[in-house]
Amino acid sequence: PAGQPPAGQPPAGQPPAPLTVDVMTDLSCPLAYLGLKRLSAAIASLGLDATAVRLRFHPVFVNPLMDPDGEEMGAYMLRRRNLSLAEYNDAAYPLNVAAAALNFSYAKGRRVIHPRRAHLAVAAAAERDRAPLYAALARAYFEEGEDISDVAVLLRVAAALGFERDELRLRRAMDGAEGELSRASRRLDPLVDAVPHFLVRESASGSGLELHGPLEIAEFADALRTVRDAAGTPPPADGFGLQQPPGMLLPGFGGEPTRVPTADRRGGASIVGLSLRGWEGPGAWPYVAGDFSREDEADDAIKYASPSFASHVDAAASASLTQAYSAYFGSVAAGSPLAILDTAASWTSHYPPLPAGTRVAVHGLNAQELAANGAATEVAVGDLNKDPTLPYTDGEFDVVTNAASIAYLTRPRELFAEVHRVLKPGGLALVSFSNRVFAEKATALWLSKIDEDVALCSVVRAFF
Repeated sequence: PAGQPPAGQPPAGQPPAPLTVDVMTDLSCPLAYLGLKRLSAAIASLGLDATAVRLRFHPVFVNPLMDPDGEEMGAYMLRRRNLSLAEYNDAAYPLNVAAAALNFSYAKGRRVIHPRRAHLAVAAAAERDRAPLYAALARAYFEEGEDISDVAVLLRVAAALGFERDELRLRRAMDGAEGELSRASRRLDPLVDAVPHFLVRESASGSGLELHGPLEIAEFADALRTVRDAAGTPPPADGFGLQQPPGMLLPGFGGEPTRVPTADRRGGASIVGLSLRGWEGPGAWPYVAGDFSREDEADDAIKYASPSFASHVDAAASASLTQAYSAYFGSVAAGSPLAILDTAASWTSHYPPLPAGTRVAVHGLNAQELAANGAATEVAVGDLNKDPTLPYTDGEFDVVTNAASIAYLTRPRELFAEVHRVLKPGGLALVSFSNRVFAEKATALWLSKIDEDVALCSVVRAFF
């Protein structure tokens, strides 16, 4: 049936399936489950089965340090995603919308689990049984809310498929699979940044495509069809044919698709961000005044009274940001000179070379640093924490940037309203940040999420 994975291998005596899909996954990741459901629907839409497609599952632990007993979902989502449990369970949340489109729903009462025992049970099964066992365990956890870190649950799911029915034998098999699981996990960890991650390949040559994230059904179907139709042709010059164009297609000026070469499509923040497209976020402002308290509440003008000319990100990050800016600035339609505003600016804005006539307004705390900014055509000195009003009229700028400063802003709601006001229709607001901050000046909210890149992205998303 649609949405259910085919068996792991064709029936005994039949030749190997012409297509192999290797799935790098974590049995506790809901996006990985969504990806599997969409992949399975794509396989079914093409009329394929286990004789045509072999699925192989490989463990990548998203949270290797997770407590073996798991964690309550609400606490986890707040810590890792900056979402309340109510927001996460809301029918309008994109993950739940995507599930409904596939005629299933995520169990709301489930705990976040450490999936190691479940992955061990899969690794301990005969190779031909691994795909159906993986699918059954994933369904038991995500749709039925079962604790698949419990050996009793593992045994019940395996027995329902006609596999192992004896707990002692299952435990011994899982112990025996420990070495294989550890080796596989260590091998994949440095290669796979986020799950789900797919290799769709022609079985004989290994040539194929590399896919990232829970793609749409049509995208999976296109990949399967492309690899199937190319069967028997010589492998591409890159060896395995798994290289994709660098970067990601992201909305540019006016929403125009723009290839940003330095965007990491494999990163967890990118995959989660793509899954949230179209979601307007919390219905109300989710923060309280205490979230923007700081260890050092002294006037910011004191700290920045003298120029420091510090580099707040390293050279590689600066170069990556410059390339991203180049792509986004290039998406602005020609016809009038480009107008850019850099907020909380300093001596460098990380901008690429700009066309003659470009207007670059820089707004920051230290006049000497702003005067040294080689990109600037005009300067305004001001403290956005004292007064977030921007000294510009409505609709003046094509792009507004903020680099490595969002962690220090105590009035982001008012500032982002101002950014919206001074942008032209279809304009871009580009916010960049790192995990390097002056801790004494960073807000409590920012410091509470500093180790979670996805959560920091969610914080900034909510500011909009």
